[in-house]
Amino acid sequence: MVEKDGVQLLNDPWVKGSVFWRSWWNYPPVSDELVNSLKPDFINLTHIHWDHFQAVSLRLFPKKTPIIVPWASSNRMERDLKYLGFNDVIPLKHGQSLKLDTDFELISYHIGYLGHVIDSAVILKDGNTTLLNMNDSKFMGLPLKQILKKHKPIDFVFLSFSPANSRLSYEVMGNESVLFDD
Repeated sequence: MVEKDGVQLLNDPWVKGSVFWRSWWNYPPVSDELVNSLKPDFINLTHIHWDHFQAVSLRLFPKKTPIIVPWASSNRMERDLKYLGFNDVIPLKHGQSLKLDTDFELISYHIGYLGHVIDSAVILKDGNTTLLNMNDSKFMGLPLKQILKKHKPIDFVFLSFSPANSRLSYEVMGNESVLFDD
């Protein structure tokens, strides 16, 4: 949850239940007291993986809550949210900004496209502070340079830590000139 002058933005809420066929759980569990205290003015969903787009948690919030999603040609996230009863869905294109309040702005950046899966990161700005929420997206190279060039200085970065994906590295066999290693 990020708050600016009473306007609250909740990112990727997974506060109840399990994901990925009951194989992942929050530990320790999120307290009912904390869950009940969440009253976001906006919800931002970075991508459709179930630890970010979690229906059990989304159902805890009023259906009138605006939900921000990365724009995708398949509009899968929009359709799924409407199925859950959310009608105020705001798709943002790469680099598009949304004013959450007078001095509170969200800018969406996208990476990758595999059918319906787009991963995104968001810049959150007020007049004094810039936050970069990269969640578990793997921004690097030109997309990361674009963000850093446009939004210097970044005061705080939210990153994931997980052994699920080690490093992003590959080579094209038979062509030693194509090597990528982060």
